[in-house]
Amino acid sequence: MKWHLPGLLAGLSVCGAGLRADFPSEAGARFLRVPDTVWSTSEREFEHFATASLPADLVVSLAQQNWGEQPGPPAKLWGFHHDLNGDGSAEYFIVTPHGGTAGPSYLVLACVDRRWQVILRTEGFIHQVEATQDRWPDLVVWSRGGGDNYAKVHHRFRAGEYQRTLLENFDDGLVSQRAPPP
Repeated sequence: MKWHLPGLLAGLSVCGAGLRADFPSEAGARFLRVPDTVWSTSEREFEHFATASLPADLVVSLAQQNWGEQPGPPAKLWGFHHDLNGDGSAEYFIVTPHGGTAGPSYLVLACVDRRWQVILRTEGFIHQVEATQDRWPDLVVWSRGGGDNYAKVHHRFRAGEYQRTLLENFDDGLVSQRAPPP
């Protein structure tokens, strides 16, 4: 079965997730735009993956992650795969049980140096922007913190994983930017 995230989100807002009629504000909507977006997770069709159908070393990497009260990854995972860096091999975007009001929580896994590993842990909506180095594109993740408060986190691929390069916040109309902590 495939799922379409915008439809799912619309259903959440209709079911009383506490969103105001003016959500987001006009200024908030402007803040949430990500220039040069190639695609975003809000536009993807999600599907279930049988864990047993995934590469064995990818499953080993998944088993080392926090799955809540469950001792390992579930038999079926929800997400999608996409060739993020254009090398002909798909990366996996797996939804975890840790999402909340900020948006879905993801593990992004890639085969780096012939071994599957987590290259990004994040919560929110992922936007791919144009590639800047080593064929790995920059990613911008935006999330909601309640009310008219949002965050955008910019990531760049370095040393085998995505690292934060810029944090932007929108808090009731005020925008701030800062470098992430070292």
